[in-house]
Formats: sequence, C-alpha cells, structure tokens
Amino acid sequence: MILEENNFEQLIQEAWHHEFAGWDFEYVSRRMLQGQPSWNYRQLVLDRFKATCSLLDQDTGGGEFLFSLQPLPRYAYATEAYPPNVPVAKARLSPLGVGVCQTPANGPLPFGNNSFDLVINRHGDISAPEIHRILKRGGSFITQQVGGRNNIGLNEILQDRVEFRDSNWTLDEAVRQL
Repeated sequence: MILEENNFEQLIQEAWHHEFAGWDFEYVSRRMLQGQPSWNYRQLVLDRFKATCSLLDQDTGGGEFLFSLQPLPRYAYATEAYPPNVPVAKARLSPLGVGVCQTPANGPLPFGNNSFDLVINRHGDISAPEIHRILKRGGSFITQQVGGRNNIGLNEILQDRVEFRDSNWTLDEAVRQL
C-alpha cells in the first residue's frame, strides 16, 4: 500500500492525538500490515496453561494478554518495566487477584527461587539467569521476541537519527543466552 504524502501526514497527526495506554495497538491495527509467525504464541501458552499452578507474565504491558487468559491460576503475577504501563496493568489485573510489580528492565525479579511453573514473555527483555532462577524444575518459559533491527525501514522514515539499543538481539543471541 502506498500513501500519498498528505495522507501520511494526516495519519501521523491523528496518531499523535490518540490516547495510548498499556500495550493495546487496536487503534492502528486497521492501518498496518504485518506477517504472522508460523507458530501461535497464544496457543503455545494455552497448551501449557492447563497444568499451571503458578504463572508470571513478564513485561506485561497493560496486562491485556494475561487478562485474555482467564481464568488464571491462583498464583499469578505480572511484571512491567515501563512506568506508565504499571497503573494500567494494575487496574486491569488486580481485580483478578494478579500481583503486579514494577521491575527494572532486564533487572532482578522480585520472586524467590523456583516460584513459577510457567513464565511468559511477549517482546520483553530477557535475563536468562533470572528466568532460570525463578522457574520450578520442569517449568516452562515461553517467549515471543522481535529482532533488534525489526522495522528498520519504518524507523528510518519516522526518526531523524535511527538508534537501536538492541541491534544485536537476534534469534542466535537469544538461544545462546538461554
């Protein structure tokens, strides 16, 4: 799809004036095309979910995905590193009995060793030693990651100077760390 420059500028102005909270991109979903992976993150999580007594959703955003998995295990927590998302996640998840903790990006997690049967992480930072520490023996870690140079062309259009702090984040690097 090719946009004329005046339509592009109009879309940018509309986006700047749209309220954004959490990790809900519904507003732009009708305006973008994206490929889907050959696997389904949600289904992978649901396949492990049935046998889960304790769950952590790491970097939950506004808690939208975790909220969609109800009913949740009795012992369910979410962490979020981006400060504006924390109150959004708490408002959505606390009524379900989910503890929501603000954590530093890629920092220590505020849980004891062997705390969780399942840790899920959709596009969040990963600290492999921390994931290993908090997972129970036989537990599962399910993540969906995006490469560090994802959407480089879009960023080149929208930014004066493109900087990617995680430009070396690749599948090979994730596998090596895990």
